[in-house]
Amino acid sequence: MAARNQIVARYYDKKFRPSVFRVGDLVIKRVLVQGLGLGSFGPKWDGPYTITGIVRPGTYRLSDQDGRNLGLPWNADHLKRFYQ
Repeated sequence: MAARNQIVARYYDKKFRPSVFRVGDLVIKRVLVQGLGLGSFGPKWDGPYTITGIVRPGTYRLSDQDGRNLGLPWNADHLKRFYQ
């Protein structure tokens, strides 16, 4: 069982590419709380936002298109690159 887990982990690690963003990149963020009674029909992503700072690797500060900063930093797992 342990040998099989090592094989699966090696395959996963070979294919995995972490999301890396730079200051100034446009991203969209995951909507964590579905609101307004829309349930699963509501939007899953919100944005675009601009990355204004890197707190630590994988954690970013965002600002909206008007230049207002979002309060808390966001993890890269909840962000996607936005293409215009």
